[in-house]
Amino acid sequence: MLKNTLFALVLAVTTTAFAAGDKTMTTGEIKRIDVTQGKLTIKHGEIVNLDMPSMTMVFDLLDKNQITSIKKGDKVMFHVEMDGQRMVITDISVQP
Repeated sequence: MLKNTLFALVLAVTTTAFAAGDKTMTTGEIKRIDVTQGKLTIKHGEIVNLDMPSMTMVFDLLDKNQITSIKKGDKVMFHVEMDGQRMVITDISVQP
């Protein structure tokens, strides 16, 4: 029983995405910031809600004002959704 509990705990801690309410959050690292366009280049883990594997790509920010609180190299948790042909970050937070 303890072995199964420990395994479940390790699995939960090592996963790259988790559900926060009905939003699936994904881990990432900021590689580039385009303040003018309000875009972030993020090296990210699997984006579960979009069935997308880990890679580095550019995302639009829904709230462009959030870009001032983010810097290159920051580790982040974010939620991204499709908006037509664009991938838009609707929620993002810098991790300690």
